[in-house]
Amino acid sequence: MAIQYFTKKILETKQFYVEPESDLGYDWDSDDRYQVIQELNYLEGGVISIENMRKALDEFEKQGANYVNVDFHCDHNEVEVTGIIYSRSTDDEITSFIKSEEEKKENAKAEHIAKLEAEIERIKNL
Repeated sequence: MAIQYFTKKILETKQFYVEPESDLGYDWDSDDRYQVIQELNYLEGGVISIENMRKALDEFEKQGANYVNVDFHCDHNEVEVTGIIYSRSTDDEITSFIKSEEEKKENAKAEHIAKLEAEIERIKNL
């Protein structure tokens, strides 16, 4: 069974701070607090205005993106959206990847052999 290769090129990441309350007029400096009233099913993750998401998607598409990655950071209430060009790998990309992997493997072997040889020398000198 042959391996199928795909290439993922990461373009740009846009960050959205999740503060829809501010978009709708909440003032963090002068207002005391706010309460969100919602349905029972709670959504895990941030919300982004459709307008802002559409702008980001349009920009990614102009750069050639055909996929996006969406990542929510709950520790600082931010959503990152990254444009990605995801495609079948070209022959040149496959050749380059295989060569790089083989070089990594050979370097790891050489490093391991060097460590073993150093250990043998250490033992000989006991």
